[in-house]
Amino acid sequence: MGVDIYPPLIADARARAVELGVADRVELIEGDAAKPLDLGRFSVVSCLGASWIGGDLAGTLQTMLRHAEPRAWLLVGEVYRALPPSAELAARYEQSFADLAGTLDVFGSAGVDLVEMVLTNDDDWDRYAASQWLNVANWLDNNPDHPDAATVRAERDDSRRRYLTDERGTLGWGVFVGRAG
Repeated sequence: MGVDIYPPLIADARARAVELGVADRVELIEGDAAKPLDLGRFSVVSCLGASWIGGDLAGTLQTMLRHAEPRAWLLVGEVYRALPPSAELAARYEQSFADLAGTLDVFGSAGVDLVEMVLTNDDDWDRYAASQWLNVANWLDNNPDHPDAATVRAERDDSRRRYLTDERGTLGWGVFVGRAG
């Protein structure tokens, strides 16, 4: 079962499920995972790249635990602080990110045993960030007269500058694997 708030992603996921021949085994729901949903309980619960659903990592783990069977696996894709951020970078984020030891503490406070992690390196982050720049550049090429084109371009330019100035090397990303208590 998958939940996403953005209809085009649900449509893409459904098409991909058909392509892979698993559409009869996958349920994809358009919904807001930040709100209470009656989805049942699962042995694996994942949230990759959307920890905003709980406001921060701690809240997201609590949201995930509502859908977790006892001893369920929890997989969370989360940003972490690899180095202390500049004051400007710290002020830019509504959500403060912990270093790795702080991430361990958040898991522990939630009653989740952190048992594994797979972390990105700078090359992984570069590919992720640059792929967004390329996607936006392609969209701008295909939609030069779109009313939002100037705003999208400005946001892309600002995001690119922030990444190269402050974020690269300061922030990391990983998939953290825990077991529910």
